[in-house]
Amino acid sequence: RRQQSIEVLRQRRPLVRLAAFGSALRQRERKRFCGEVEKCLRDVSRAQCVLQRCSATLLRLAQRWALRRLQQATQSELRDARRVERWEAMLQSWSEKSALANAKEAQKATA
Repeated sequence: RRQQSIEVLRQRRPLVRLAAFGSALRQRERKRFCGEVEKCLRDVSRAQCVLQRCSATLLRLAQRWALRRLQQATQSELRDARRVERWEAMLQSWSEKSALANAKEAQKATA
């Protein structure tokens, strides 16, 4: 009986070695896969940080651009308003001169 037990162990030994080898191989593959996953996660995290910085920069640029456009539009409106005021003053002056000239002519005609 003891002899049979020893024989069974001898026969199973290669299977045990093979099972241990398979287990070690799976463990190694699992570690390698976990390492690759961690590397990918780090890359994704770095990319996310880069994207956040880019979006913050783009937001600042858009705000500056909008402010600059608003300032330009305001300055343009002010220039237009001053131009209109000058033209109105000129027209007022011309109409006063014309009215004065008409009054002098009317005075000459009545005299």
